[in-house]
Amino acid sequence: MNFTKSALAFALIATAFTATPVLAREGMGLHMSERHNLHIEGTHERRNGNIIRRQTDQQATDKGFKRETVLTNAKGETATRNVEVVNDKEAGTHTRTMTGTTFEGKPISGQSVTTKTDTGFTREGTFTGPNGQTRTREMEVSTESNTVTKTSTTTNPNGKTETHTSTHVIQGGK
Repeated sequence: MNFTKSALAFALIATAFTATPVLAREGMGLHMSERHNLHIEGTHERRNGNIIRRQTDQQATDKGFKRETVLTNAKGETATRNVEVVNDKEAGTHTRTMTGTTFEGKPISGQSVTTKTDTGFTREGTFTGPNGQTRTREMEVSTESNTVTKTSTTTNPNGKTETHTSTHVIQGGK
């Protein structure tokens, strides 16, 4: 059971990571011009049959948005995730801060700052899981001619650092 709760906490963090590139594009004016207020409620049945109720409220701000999500399991326990995004067009930055709690009440948090560059962007992020372990990631994405290069360096909670670089040629070029 603890594994399930921890897995859900990490899923909350993973959701924060996967949404960041889309949100960064939006914040840099490359996708949506503005965020909207919204309220969403729903349920999700997990593979093990457990039902999770989800409620999300989002409030647009002058420079981004604030979003609060509350998950409630069948026992009535709640997990939370609060996200604030601030876009600074003058500085060319997109800052995303996430805080929350697991169903056990343990804190989770993360922050990433995406900065626009002449050839792409850089992103630096720090994420702390429910056991207090911190993971950091630095990423640089650049485009030259018709080639996109991405270099990502991650340091796990044990201090091990891994760097991955990928290069893709865009068919048709610029």
